[in-house]
Order: sequence, then C-alpha cells, then structure tokens
Amino acid sequence: MQVSRLGTTVARYIAYALSVATVIGWSVDSAGAQDCPRFAGPVVTGHLTDTRWTDISGLAASRTNAGVFWFHNDGGPGASGSGDFFAVDGAGRLIAAFRLDGVNTLEARGEGRVDIEGVAIGPVGPEGETYLYFGDIGGNLYPGGRNELRVFRVREPQVSVAEHHTEMAVITDYETFKVGYPSGIRTDAETLMVDTNEDVYIVTKAPSTGTSTVYLKVAPHWDGSVSSLEEVATLQFGSGTLPGNRSATAGDISIDGDEALIRSYSHVFMWVKPPGITWGDAFTSVTPCTLPAAQGGGYEAITFDHRGTHYHDTYDSQGSTSAAEPLNFYERADDPPPAGPRFFEVVARHSGKCLDVRAASTDDLAPIIQWDCHGRENQQWRFEPVGDGYYRMIVRHSSKALDVSGASAEDLGLIIQYQSHGGENQHWRLDPLEDGYYRITARHSGKALDVLGVSLESGAELVQYGPHTGENQQWLLRIIQ
Repeated sequence: MQVSRLGTTVARYIAYALSVATVIGWSVDSAGAQDCPRFAGPVVTGHLTDTRWTDISGLAASRTNAGVFWFHNDGGPGASGSGDFFAVDGAGRLIAAFRLDGVNTLEARGEGRVDIEGVAIGPVGPEGETYLYFGDIGGNLYPGGRNELRVFRVREPQVSVAEHHTEMAVITDYETFKVGYPSGIRTDAETLMVDTNEDVYIVTKAPSTGTSTVYLKVAPHWDGSVSSLEEVATLQFGSGTLPGNRSATAGDISIDGDEALIRSYSHVFMWVKPPGITWGDAFTSVTPCTLPAAQGGGYEAITFDHRGTHYHDTYDSQGSTSAAEPLNFYERADDPPPAGPRFFEVVARHSGKCLDVRAASTDDLAPIIQWDCHGRENQQWRFEPVGDGYYRMIVRHSSKALDVSGASAEDLGLIIQYQSHGGENQHWRLDPLEDGYYRITARHSGKALDVLGVSLESGAELVQYGPHTGENQQWLLRIIQ
C-alpha cells in the first residue's frame, strides 16, 4: 500500500472546491482558483533527545534512505554547530553522525564565522545519487548581517534505519560555493531551498519588519567565484496572506518542484506553483495556503517527506541540553473524494484506527468496526456519487455498502455492510472540518458516523449519533493505490 501524491489532484475538481472554499479555508486566487491541499496534524512521531542536539535549525527527509531524516544544529561556534549533521529515523533515534571536515575551523583560519541555518536535498541524479546542501547563510554572528554566504554540497551518505552509530564520521569529499547579495546588501537568512534543476533559493529573515526577500542562484554552482544572488520576489510576513510571526525560518521545495513550504515561528505556508512559471513568479503572484503548524518552541526546520506528499517539522530548543524536540508529522488529506475507482482508508481521529468490516466478512449485516490499519481490502472504501453532494461508500472486498441497519433514525443505530440499494441510509455526506478531517453524515437521519463510546480499542463498533465536536466523529480520508 502506498499513499499517493495529491498536490495537483484538486485542480480536476474545481467546481466543488469553489463551492466549499470558504467553509474549509482553501485559498482562492483572484486570477483564478488556487486550490490548497488539506493536511492533518501535527502528530508527534518521536523526540530528538541526544544532548548534542540543542539548536536544531534544518531538516530534510532523505530521498534514497527509506525512513531517514537529516538535520543539523544552528551553526554557531562549537563542535556540534559547525559542519556536524545527523541521521535519525521517524522516532528520533540516532542512526549516524557526520562532520564536514574543516568547516568548524574556517573562522580560526580567517575565512569568516560559520552560521549554518538550513539544509536541503537536491534532485536525484542519473545514477540515483542525491546531494545534501547546507546553507552557511545566517547573519546572527555578523554585526548588521552578512553579504557573502557559503553553501556546502555533499553526496548523501547511505545509511539504514537498522543502524545505530554514535561516533562521528568525518567527510572530506564535499564542495563549497560562495554567493553574495547584490549591491553590498547585508542581512540574515535561515531558509534554503533547492529546486528540481538544482537552482538554489534563499529567503531572508526580517523579524523587525517581516519583509523577506527571495533570492535565486541559478545552477550550476561550481565555478569557484563568488556569484551574485538575483532578487526574484518579496514576501511580507506578519500581515495579509502571511499572518502571524514576521520571521521566515525554514523552507523546502517538493521533489517534483510544484509545491514549496515556508515556516515561520507561528505558521506554515505553502505555495502551489502553476505549470510554466518560475518560483519567483509563484511567490509574487500565487496566494499562499495556510497549513497546520505546531506551536511553542522556536520552529526553524521543515521538510516534505521523501515523496513530497506530507511534511514534518521540529524546533530549536534555544540551547537547552535537557529539551526533547518533537519530530512532527502532518498528513495530507484527500480532497472530497471524486467519482472513479480510487479507494481510501477512512481513519478515526481519536484512535488512529481504520473503518473495517469485521473479520473481512462478505455477508450482509456484517458489523462495521474500527481496527488497526493494515491495508487489506476490508478497510478500503470507494465513494460513488449519488447526487446532491452525497456518496455511497463501497468496501472493496465485498462490494457492499456502508449502511445504517434497518434505516434507523435513532442514536446508536448500528453501522453494517449491506448490498447496495437506493435507500438514503446508504447515502453519506462529507462535511469538512479543520486540519483535513471530515464528519461523515447519514442522509436519512442527519446523524454522524461515530465510534461507540469514544473507544480506543480495536473491535469497537460503529454507530450513528447526533453530530458533536468529539474526535470519534472526525475522519481522515487516506488515498491508497
């Protein structure tokens, strides 16, 4: 089972998107419909507990090492802050530690202070190789900011989630390229992004004004000279379509290059780039989407997952050696399900368990329960439109429909599977809620699909019940293929 990428799916369902945009908070661009993917979360998948990890300021999901994340500390002086980076799994467990040889001695050699503030992964090369880009772009250690920046590029090490190496492996084979802001500008930056063609984008940080500039360095990068960055866009954080905190602290571009994330201390924003335009044009003309964002802590690290489907973030513990930074996961939820052959897991928010036909029965009247998600066909549901915004929910293994037993209109009416018919007790409406979840409502009774007693146990029965705000009535649609 694989979760499919949904970044461009909603464009095909624009009529529906426009009808519900104000309900679920999708952005609508005045120049045309700008659809925003919907995400759930945050869900904490683990914590970063090693005492060396005190100022995390960059995060990247590996595209070649399954389940691996790369990160580094905020790159001020000190052995763990200048040129050291780490591989962890989704639970935050250390896999391996690396050091870029000589980076932590650059200042002593008269080559300027090092302030590594961002990491990004470039495109997959012809031999399946990928490169990590570490941005020595911070200006905290330079009075008035800095003009000349460095980016270190290293081939992504091959590691495995089964490994656990605490010793520091030293890497001597890496490249450095230098860039400078135009016209002698001196400033600070923490956001480094690499596009699918290896173009590098740097977004400045301006906590006093919120006015961040997006700069571009066009690939290739390795001619040995100091290249001038090109200003391509201006973003105004703290107001308008970019509300909240004024500081841009992290960012990432998806593996297929059609979505970009930028994090501030309070918000996550996404730009969905239309075909045929540059990222400079997209940052200027496309209305950004506001996505779920964990609060608390100094969030300075964000990444798409390796498929570009979901995203993760973590924060800077501001130098504390006792903090355990959470590794947060934000799952992309599908748009209202279209007609067609696609199947979905239907996941209860309170328990994380899936809508399931008990024991994979193919009989009429078989109870519907919640169960640990396992991907088999008795947990796979297809949505057939029946008109007026309602759907018949068909389970894959038996081709039978989700049904309120006996067409009961009462609270606690049991949910079963039954052969498809025209009755309204098999018609269900999806009411969008926040963070990518839905309330699923029966047409005949107006009551909601509900896990009985808010149970967290596998095997708990599904009933209908009057709508309320409880998470046992909130459902995530997770597309499978």
